[in-house]
Amino acid sequence: MENWTLEKIDFEDLNDLIAQIETAFAIQFAENELSSKMSVAELCEKVLPKIKAEAVNDCTTQQAFYKLRQILRSVSGHQVIKPQTKLKTIFPKGKLRNSIQKIEKELQIENLFWVAPTLAGLGLGIGVVGLFFSLILHWTNGMYLFLSIFFISIISMQTFKVFRFQTVGELSQYLTNFHYFQARRNAYTYNPHEVKKIIKEWFEVYYK
Repeated sequence: MENWTLEKIDFEDLNDLIAQIETAFAIQFAENELSSKMSVAELCEKVLPKIKAEAVNDCTTQQAFYKLRQILRSVSGHQVIKPQTKLKTIFPKGKLRNSIQKIEKELQIENLFWVAPTLAGLGLGIGVVGLFFSLILHWTNGMYLFLSIFFISIISMQTFKVFRFQTVGELSQYLTNFHYFQARRNAYTYNPHEVKKIIKEWFEVYYK
């Protein structure tokens, strides 16, 4: 996979991946710096010199777990926390959302734990399509239909959000992959081998 070229990936997907790399590792590519003929391995070699941090050889996922464990203990009072510990069992009953807000504030990451349900987004899309056809037939009815589905979808997104992670270990790995420097004990260091591995895993999804 390392020798596969970037041109094998859909243009829009590739743009998303490049933006993801820039965000995750706080770097920026110059215009026309990357070529579609470039391999994933060559892309990784472009990334590393741009990272403004000291290269070290340690484990970010382990650091993310220890960092999370300290925060979780402080927020929940739960002392026995392992990678396989279920997140929902840690928080006091009835205080899940409040506890999560405190954790997100500590990590300085918003919307970390919740994702909107797919059906809510689908409902919004159906509403837009319904508006288009209804406007052709009857403008007033079309607008009422759209507004009704729009507000129902928004309320669903806010009320029926899905918990993104099951265990502390899953959350630790997610932080490592998508919030690399927040996951580390020292945000001014990085592990080059980890960065390469993370980037390759992102691209591997599109090469399957």
